[in-house]
Amino acid sequence: MTLRTFWVLVLVALLMFAFSVVFTIVTLAGLTIPFALIAGEAAVAVLAIASLIMSLVPATIVQEERLTIRAPREAVYAAIADPRSAPRRTPEVVAVEHLAGEPGVVGTRWRTMLANGMVLTAEVVAAEPPVRLVIRSWHDPRWPRRAVVIETERTLVATPAGTELTIRMVMHAVLWHRIIERLQHSQVAHRHRWSNERLRDELEADAKSHKAVPPS
Repeated sequence: MTLRTFWVLVLVALLMFAFSVVFTIVTLAGLTIPFALIAGEAAVAVLAIASLIMSLVPATIVQEERLTIRAPREAVYAAIADPRSAPRRTPEVVAVEHLAGEPGVVGTRWRTMLANGMVLTAEVVAAEPPVRLVIRSWHDPRWPRRAVVIETERTLVATPAGTELTIRMVMHAVLWHRIIERLQHSQVAHRHRWSNERLRDELEADAKSHKAVPPS
């Protein structure tokens, strides 16, 4: 089931619930059935208008994460710059296709297919290897909803322990997305933590294997 289908079903369920609640209350109050029908329809109209407004009003969501990886900064940068590794490390990414350009180079584009049915177009908009990488992704939905634009900035700082990676994501979306983000906050945080741990484990294992190989 796609995300769009899911939220259509949720909206239909809410509309039916609003109608039935208002209809029941008005009926129990002793008013006539026609009046109860009108009241129920009015409740549905109000809820539908509110839903439309939440699909149009812009909202910004900011998330920031930090993790320390015991691996060289150059290796970490190379790993995060290549989008083709995303399906392996990120549960919600199904596939990455149509890569045009070299990973980590400004102007490189690709398309990311998500498990919820959304397709994002991504582009590298800033690259300072091995210090900073900025990727902009967007999804252009059908009218009347606004486009979703996500700008993800990753900065890397070399430390005695390895590399400190800071990930800052700014999502320009609509009010509906903010509500969804609040409702799914724990699940989203769990997925991000899993992805970060997978990235860290892979890079640290690779760094250990390189150290174990004696110089020729």
